[in-house]
Amino acid sequence: MGYLEIKNLEAQIENFKLGPLNFSVDKGNVLAILGPSGSGKSTLLRAICGLIPSKGSVILEGVDMSHFQPHLRRMAMMFQEYALFPHMNTFKNISFPLSLRKMDKIEINGKVRKRAREIDGGLEESLPFMPKTLPEGLKQATAFARETVREFDILMLDEPFSRLDAYQKQFVRADLKKNLLNLGKTYILVVSDVVDALAISDHIAIIIDGKIVQHDLTMTVYDHPANLDVAILMSPLGLNTVKDLFDAPKGKTLSFRPDAVFESNNGVEFKIESIDPIDSRRSLFHLVRDETEIVAFLANNSKKVQDNVKIDLDKSKCWIY
Repeated sequence: MGYLEIKNLEAQIENFKLGPLNFSVDKGNVLAILGPSGSGKSTLLRAICGLIPSKGSVILEGVDMSHFQPHLRRMAMMFQEYALFPHMNTFKNISFPLSLRKMDKIEINGKVRKRAREIDGGLEESLPFMPKTLPEGLKQATAFARETVREFDILMLDEPFSRLDAYQKQFVRADLKKNLLNLGKTYILVVSDVVDALAISDHIAIIIDGKIVQHDLTMTVYDHPANLDVAILMSPLGLNTVKDLFDAPKGKTLSFRPDAVFESNNGVEFKIESIDPIDSRRSLFHLVRDETEIVAFLANNSKKVQDNVKIDLDKSKCWIY
């Protein structure tokens, strides 16, 4: 029995149907919900929190929260847009949920400043500033502090990295992971980038067309995707699919990531169509043979466009669908 149990959860938004879904989350875990755009990721978070009408059960520590109002479910929600009040400074944004509870001003001041110090990253120094003056990372930190300054059992984060560029994301993601670990709570976050899920989660649930198609330990889902759609989602450098090559079974699709490819004198010959450098030692090589195109992650050595290269596959990193 999980700390949070979702049983036969269903929700309807116009023509889109979510569920029925069944899964659980253990206490202290970080669950990433990953799926393509429009698959129902954010709808799932809102259904769990009670922000949209739903059927089924949301059970937290043995208590069915399904008929509780959102503010009574012991859950916090950090929205993709941060939803900061533009007319309030950082301190007032963070203290807002405490003010609603009529908490003593001295106690509010202590809790807000303590939370800001714990999050660090310049948040305590930014307490007097308005949201519009803050960089994206501090806006996110403000939203995170506001949701976690009050008592809660589960924190939901909806696309916490979507507003950040690649450079910002690597730092903000590291800070967020540190803050999640420091709090020691239970988290469910929606992400669209598999790299974010791999970096921050203990478990991954893959959702496609409103249904969960795989839910397991993060690296188990990465190493053993349940079907071709999951394999595509879990391959940040892309996924190759071939037929009638590399001993692929007749009528089946052989799938593999670029890092499953290696050079071999006894391999299949391809022509190099283009090269995308990744670092000083390796590149993504776009290879073609007749009607088959694949991408390989290979050493840079002396290979150049229009050269031929012989390659083989690490069969332990391949899947047949």
